[in-house]
Amino acid sequence: MSDDDKKLNEETSSEQERQSGQTGETVEVPPLDVYGMIKWVLGLMASSAWQYMGLMPNPASGKIEKDMLQAKVAIDVAVFLGDKIANHLPEDERKNIRNLINDLQVNFVRHSD
Repeated sequence: MSDDDKKLNEETSSEQERQSGQTGETVEVPPLDVYGMIKWVLGLMASSAWQYMGLMPNPASGKIEKDMLQAKVAIDVAVFLGDKIANHLPEDERKNIRNLINDLQVNFVRHSD
């Protein structure tokens, strides 16, 4: 996983923690706009793709589970979502999403049987 992927996943995890109150602090989080929600779902799809490629353990079971068909669907959805929001993001966020999707696609090809 590249540094950009880790940064996007950390941002997504931090946002999830703030929203769920898991940090132990009460933090008021403003409502997400559509683009924020799409970025969040894109991060979920990326995490699912890494898991289904067998590169990250399933958080529920702690086991490595490989299912390349589901990985492909998750990557395809991430590409679609990234394309939908690209024009509404600052350049650095567009670059992070582009890098994440490229890393997912390259790893998919490398780990396909």
